[in-house]
Amino acid sequence: MRRSLCAEYNVGLTKLYNTMDGGGHKPLADLHRQLDAAVADCYGWESRIAQDAGVLVERLARRNAEVAAGMPYVPFPESRTASRGDQLTVDEVMAGDLEARPSKPPASCE
Repeated sequence: MRRSLCAEYNVGLTKLYNTMDGGGHKPLADLHRQLDAAVADCYGWESRIAQDAGVLVERLARRNAEVAAGMPYVPFPESRTASRGDQLTVDEVMAGDLEARPSKPPASCE
């Protein structure tokens, strides 16, 4: 959608998103809200987090910093998976260990 809107209006992403933030391109804004809600759900966060861009970005940045610092990466909280054995560590992700991949992520994370 972004590509077609940029081509249609002959604008780059910055102008496109500035217009969207100003109330334009409602279908694109709706898709972003759905994406934010799916991200929050995948992390096991309350749905209200998706409605607060500042809190969502802060939590994602904090999680990114934790992973960069070497903390284990657990893509799906235990409450969302059958067992700890279904979750990947940072090392498994980096090694591309597909056998260790969770057998079925939450529906919204597929």
